[in-house]
Amino acid sequence: MTDRERLYWIWLSQRTHGGTSTVNTALRYFSSPEEVWLADKDTLAASGIEWRGRMDSFLDKDLSQAEKIAEYCDKNSIGIVTLQDYFYPERLKALANRPILMYYIGNFCDIDANPCVAVVGSRRPSRNGELSAKRISYDLAVGGAVIVSGLASGIDALAHKAALYAEKFTVAVLGCGVDRVYPEENRSLYGEICEKGLVISEFAPGTPPQARNFPIRNRIISGLSAATCVIEGGMSSGSLITAEHAIRQKKPLYTVPSSIFLTQASGSNHLLKVGARPLLTAFDLLYDLKGDFPDSISINTGEKSKNKAKNKKKTADNPDSEKTGFLFGGLKKKYSRDILPPEFEGAEQPAEAGVQAPEDRTENAPPRVLSFDLSEDEKTVFEALTYQPKTAEELGLELSASKTLRILSGLEIKGLAESFAGGRYALADG
Repeated sequence: MTDRERLYWIWLSQRTHGGTSTVNTALRYFSSPEEVWLADKDTLAASGIEWRGRMDSFLDKDLSQAEKIAEYCDKNSIGIVTLQDYFYPERLKALANRPILMYYIGNFCDIDANPCVAVVGSRRPSRNGELSAKRISYDLAVGGAVIVSGLASGIDALAHKAALYAEKFTVAVLGCGVDRVYPEENRSLYGEICEKGLVISEFAPGTPPQARNFPIRNRIISGLSAATCVIEGGMSSGSLITAEHAIRQKKPLYTVPSSIFLTQASGSNHLLKVGARPLLTAFDLLYDLKGDFPDSISINTGEKSKNKAKNKKKTADNPDSEKTGFLFGGLKKKYSRDILPPEFEGAEQPAEAGVQAPEDRTENAPPRVLSFDLSEDEKTVFEALTYQPKTAEELGLELSASKTLRILSGLEIKGLAESFAGGRYALADG
């Protein structure tokens, strides 16, 4: 990719405005960012694309902002991967609202060849939630899974730490620029992932951690992964948004059962009612993954792990002796049921309850309406929707047009659909 082509990709990515469906539709019609950039008003209008009030931004041909971003990335060793690049994950390409490019720090490796597992949950977990996150994430990592999470306080951070403790690769998907550390308490963890794993974001460098960005990035967490695991999460938590994305993407969804008296687990327990698979040990997930990734997953419940101190001394004597390779294949330890080493039990605790992250919901926030809470007719209509606006008749359902329109109006109220002129509806963006 030439420097000029990279500018076109960055320019196009700046036209997402919190949602990528319009950009993706334009890219499919015009086939390349350069063609979109060259298109004048008449050409854009003749395409028949629903511009959602954003055509003016596509008529702005100024590349100066893209040039600044490209220059900043070059100076700060920030990589850019676009839809046309070999490394862009096929798992993400399958999404209708796929990010057209992503910025990264670290090793951008072959995501599709590896059994990536999204591990997400509460930012203020219970003690049992903390132990579950450590135990399951560590066992998954040693068993060959690549942990993907969001670097948030609580479960996310513990999942990343468990993978790193197991000396395995981990992927952090940010709701801000890859050069921004959020939350600040995870600065050390962020640095370690940059060095030993991958930090990635669709938001340009310098983008602050705004609250609206985090639900948007959650589709990438589930999209990169072959399965999603929720460990504690309230009815209004971001982890349930990730779970909903996993269901939309037809990815296996797991959750760890928790006490019915835990407020922070009300949402994750609810997932069990609507079809999530209970996750009692990492084996539940590893056995399911082994069929698709026989060469990556290692399940050995009987073998004791090697002496940890001896292994650490070996690595210290020869830092290059065990490095993660191009396909995450550097470390091939056998899976073990040994308890976590005591030093990991002393890992940092999550943030104080009084500190609220931008992506957190308030105690009094109404529960998010999830697609799996819908009636059968609502599910039928919801599953027929795409990001391209259509009329009730164009959805091709057996329901009457009047009933379909009533359901579509209800889905719009619930934040799952968006209405357009001419009685057309599409999936809500983001």
